[in-house]
Amino acid sequence: MAIVSSEPGITGMEAKRRLGAYLRVSTAEQAASGLGLKAQRDAIERYAALLDSEIAGEYIDAGESGGKAPEKRPEAARLLADIRSGKLDGLVVYRLDRAFRSCADASRIAAEFEK
Repeated sequence: MAIVSSEPGITGMEAKRRLGAYLRVSTAEQAASGLGLKAQRDAIERYAALLDSEIAGEYIDAGESGGKAPEKRPEAARLLADIRSGKLDGLVVYRLDRAFRSCADASRIAAEFEK
C-alpha cells in the first residue's frame, strides 16, 4: 500500500511505505541454522515488492519465544518504538504468529497504530 500526499506543492507522486521486517525463530538451533530466518526474509522481501514498499529496517529476535509480549522481546520492542517515532510506517512479517501469539497483543497494537 502506498501513501499519497494531498499537501500543496506535492506532485502527487506516491511515496513508498517504509516497513520494518520482523523475523523471529523460537530456538537457538533454528537461529544457528539460519534456514528459518532465510525463508522468512525471502517471503517478506517478495511481499514488500508486491506492495511496492521499502524494507527500511530488519528486526530479528532469534531464540525468542512468541509467547512473550512483543514489548518483552528486544527487537520487537525496538520495531514498535521505531513505528511510534515515525521512523517506519508499519511492519511486515512472514506469518502473524512470528510477531504475535496472543490475539489480545495483536488487537492492542493494531488499535494503537490505527489512531
